[in-house]
Amino acid sequence: MCRQHFAVPVGGLEKLPRNYFVEKVLEVKAMATRLSLSNEVACDVCKEEKTNKRAVVFCTDCNHNMCNECTKYHQKFKANSSHKLVDLDKRHSTEELLQKLPEDHCHVHIQKPLELFCFECQMAICMMCYVECHNSHKCTNVKTAASELNSHMQTDMDNLGKKEVEWVKLLAKIIADQESFDICASKCERDINQRADHLKNMVDNYRAQLIKKAAIARRNQTHQTKVMKDEIERQSVVLKNFIKYMSELHKKGTACDIAKLASSLHTRASELCKLELEKDLAIEYSTTNVNFVSTTPNDEEIQRIFGQLDTEVSKGGRLHFHFVMIVYYFAISIQAPYRSASLKGSILAEGLADVVW
Repeated sequence: MCRQHFAVPVGGLEKLPRNYFVEKVLEVKAMATRLSLSNEVACDVCKEEKTNKRAVVFCTDCNHNMCNECTKYHQKFKANSSHKLVDLDKRHSTEELLQKLPEDHCHVHIQKPLELFCFECQMAICMMCYVECHNSHKCTNVKTAASELNSHMQTDMDNLGKKEVEWVKLLAKIIADQESFDICASKCERDINQRADHLKNMVDNYRAQLIKKAAIARRNQTHQTKVMKDEIERQSVVLKNFIKYMSELHKKGTACDIAKLASSLHTRASELCKLELEKDLAIEYSTTNVNFVSTTPNDEEIQRIFGQLDTEVSKGGRLHFHFVMIVYYFAISIQAPYRSASLKGSILAEGLADVVW
């Protein structure tokens, strides 16, 4: 209870100072247990005479349960006139039972009552203790000292009561601070999750736009390639047939046939040799260059994009949260000149929003 460090004295724990009040409380508890079983308690005095009579009182000084007859006999003796009796048929409060306990006796001189209080030693003593050890000390009647000490005890209890109120207020403040902390922390967690979801959505939308642009470029390029391929194949068929025709004329034609057709065939061959498909055909053909450049952001860039969580702790105060978010807007810029198109992503603008609790 006192939370004081102490050395175990010679003789063991039994030699430690006794707390007589606690001993009284324990004795009262044992007495209350006996009273709860009063209907079954027999007279302790009659037991010696081998008679079984129901006890009606309990003498705290003699520590005996007694019936009516034994009680009358007990009270005849003058030495027993100060003994305190507890009625077993009545219910008693703890305070009443404490008052029924016998007066404290000296633990040095057994059966000697504690009548004096030594101010120098701050202890209750019996007359023998005063004669043997305390006759040079300032002493007074134990009841007079108890009255004065009670006033000091009341002052201490009042001060402790004020201290208890102060601690209750402090505890309420700490609980309120914790509740406020939980609210702020929960709000920060929600904002962080919302910020992350928002950035995910922005990234997903931006990715979808880039994928769409890439798909459009792929479709256009595939169409141009197919048209150009079909035209080249058609021209190749014409060229092969013309070569085959000239070869047949060269091998099997008569001199008259060759003389008639040589000039026109030469002219047609010259036209085919000069033909540049990419330039001379009526089909427009271009190639699209698709390029995507990605970078891996470092921690500072991630904090700048996502936001930062700052915690500020002040002694005796609350924990403050600061969550700073930076909002980015993404756009796609595509340059597709003739023969060359590039697919790029760029950051157009940025804004700053502060959320402070």
